[in-house]
Amino acid sequence: DKDEVLGSALMSRPSDCLKVATSGDKTLTCGQMKYAVTGRGGKGFRAAHRSTFLHIIKPEIALVDWTALESTT
Repeated sequence: DKDEVLGSALMSRPSDCLKVATSGDKTLTCGQMKYAVTGRGGKGFRAAHRSTFLHIIKPEIALVDWTALESTT
């Protein structure tokens, strides 16, 4: 197998997740609450059966409105 790393994410809250686009035009969401620990001999879990992963879907960046924050102080 030719496995490769597509990306990673720091997940500090249970609601944090990593979204991946698949070749089947779907979005797979991986998070702390989705998958439990498995015993597949160190192989982890099988997330996609008939498709492959294409790329990581990056979350939108939330810009801070500094002028609004400064006017409240």
